[in-house]
Amino acid sequence: MPEKTIKVIIVDDHDIVREGLRRILEKREDIEVVAEAASAEDAVDMLKKHNPDVCLFDIQLPGMSGIELTERAREINPDCEVVVLTMFDDRELATRAIKAGAIGYVLKANANQQLLDAIDAAYRGESLISPSVARKLLDVLAGLPEPKEPPGDVALAEPYNQLTNRELEVLKLIAENKSNRQIADELYISEHTVKAHVKAIFRKLQIDDRTQAVMMAIKDGLV
Repeated sequence: MPEKTIKVIIVDDHDIVREGLRRILEKREDIEVVAEAASAEDAVDMLKKHNPDVCLFDIQLPGMSGIELTERAREINPDCEVVVLTMFDDRELATRAIKAGAIGYVLKANANQQLLDAIDAAYRGESLISPSVARKLLDVLAGLPEPKEPPGDVALAEPYNQLTNRELEVLKLIAENKSNRQIADELYISEHTVKAHVKAIFRKLQIDDRTQAVMMAIKDGLV
């Protein structure tokens, strides 16, 4: 057993995302998920009860936002470091999160080794910010204007434009936590066909399981 365990709280309103994050953290014997919450309000009570070392907060939460929760967490326990998790590669949100007291900012698309590295850094009192976001924060410090989005931005960019309409339907139902049987019933197709679609989705998106599929879909606004 490790000499010191890093106590972590996960706050995200998507059940399957919390499950995916917990699975990532469980790869490490020295990290213990001491509590999970689907809202900031529930998280406040857990912060007081469990006295975590590191908190993982989603920015978009029902009611109190993850940024507001970050401020509360720092008030409740100044020694607890906050790593913000988000699907938004957005410099304004990142700036607000850092000003609120977050020490890390990780995109959900990178929520694997980078998340573990961010937890380790936060525990040491150091900052880890996803590279694309870090560059945007440097632009803020340099006083550079935020670049305009290109006109006519395509809704389904890579890799989703590789999916058929049926595969997109299946992906969205996976994101609703539907089983293969439930998807088959809803789309009036066989369970064997659903499995074939799921296999194709995983191959085209270069992912390994349903949790990753859901996290990608949520991150990119498909659900």
